[in-house]
Amino acid sequence: MLFGVENPPGVKYISGAQDALGLMLPGINRLDFKGGFWPTAIVPLCSNDSTAWLQKVLWLVPLPNRPEGFDPLKVKDLSPEHASLLADASRAAWDAICAKDAPKLGLALKDTMAAWSLLLPCTVPQPQSKKWCAPYETSHGYLFSGAGGGFLMVISDSPVEKAFQVTINTIPWAEQ
Repeated sequence: MLFGVENPPGVKYISGAQDALGLMLPGINRLDFKGGFWPTAIVPLCSNDSTAWLQKVLWLVPLPNRPEGFDPLKVKDLSPEHASLLADASRAAWDAICAKDAPKLGLALKDTMAAWSLLLPCTVPQPQSKKWCAPYETSHGYLFSGAGGGFLMVISDSPVEKAFQVTINTIPWAEQ
């Protein structure tokens, strides 16, 4: 339902299922896609150990609102080569989370941002991105939480300036 509310008929572009599923599914989840808007497979990771680790190293920095008229799909280069870079970064992020390896997760997030900047350059707006990311260059890594805005996710073993941490729900909604 949440995906449907965010994507009513006639919208200019479809917001990803990642947002809706990220809010509604318990634990940490890998979403596997094969070209559509909805995942073909969902792989959960709900162990208390894994979620406690991610909660400790994941920091969210609020970003300014997107500018009026912002269009993350204005420029596209959806080449198989660039998509492969994004897939590789996604696999590396999942592997780092499973291994509880903050430096590798940070690198995977940086690689994800680099792939986005090739696939959909407007999702990493310049010069704002450089300004927003500059204070966090000494962290393990960072990535925008959405297409050009929302939050900057920062991976760090120590507190991050202007950031807050999240609590990952591990209990299915039906059991709450």
